[in-house]
Amino acid sequence: MRVVFRFDRMYAWGGPISIVASRIRRTALFVILVLLSSPIGAFAQTDSAQAKKPSPQAAADSSALRIWVGFSWLAMDAFNQLLQSQQNNPVRRAFNVSAEMDTLPVPIPGLKTVTVKIPFGAELINASSKTDHIANGASATVNWSIPVLGLYVSPRITFDRSHFQINVRPVGLGYYRLGEGLGSLGNAELTVSDRPGSLSLSAATLGYVGIVGIEFPVSKASLLVEGGYRSLQFSDVVLTPKNGFSPGAGGGVSQVGSLPQTLDYSGVIVRIGLGVHLF
Repeated sequence: MRVVFRFDRMYAWGGPISIVASRIRRTALFVILVLLSSPIGAFAQTDSAQAKKPSPQAAADSSALRIWVGFSWLAMDAFNQLLQSQQNNPVRRAFNVSAEMDTLPVPIPGLKTVTVKIPFGAELINASSKTDHIANGASATVNWSIPVLGLYVSPRITFDRSHFQINVRPVGLGYYRLGEGLGSLGNAELTVSDRPGSLSLSAATLGYVGIVGIEFPVSKASLLVEGGYRSLQFSDVVLTPKNGFSPGAGGGVSQVGSLPQTLDYSGVIVRIGLGVHLF
């Protein structure tokens, strides 16, 4: 029996050499595609990660609702002398709560890393003095509650850095009110537990504030740390007795009409806050 190899048929129909060459070409093409696709995929992943990472510039360009809590130290020296003359506790500091809404940024030609906004907001300054007196078997509690509510506008200059922002408020202007009408936030008044009624305090004035802070963008929010100084004085405080209140020893006020001392809320402010970027 004779076996005959027909090499012409093997080449014509894709014999072994053609099959190997075809596989080599397909393997080479696959390797090239993998090499080309790897940097593209890596770039796409990096670009996606950068897109998800919060940008300080994007945070500066968006509008946000900001809420703060903090403390302020008060320059109540004159008023505290009145309180201490009646053995009442002085007013040293106040608890602050504020909220504000951003406006759209004001563009500054040629400065891409600096943003200017003019936010407006509301602020509560909650100060008080509470003292328990015990004498001759009797007791009484003297409570000075003197909260202040204000509405303000405070231009803010933002300097963008790689991972945070520096916010500077050179001067903010506010209208502040001391007195009734604060609802559940509390009225400005003096109460003494052993006598009926209350002594109402009322006044209104303008105040100024300067603040510097740092903002850390986190996703669609920001963490805020700020400090500054507030200038706020009520020099014409009107005293009005209500519901049969009688001034006298113990409360620190011997007559009604106007408070002879200035209520001075000026002092250093320290606060932390959260900003939520809306759009």
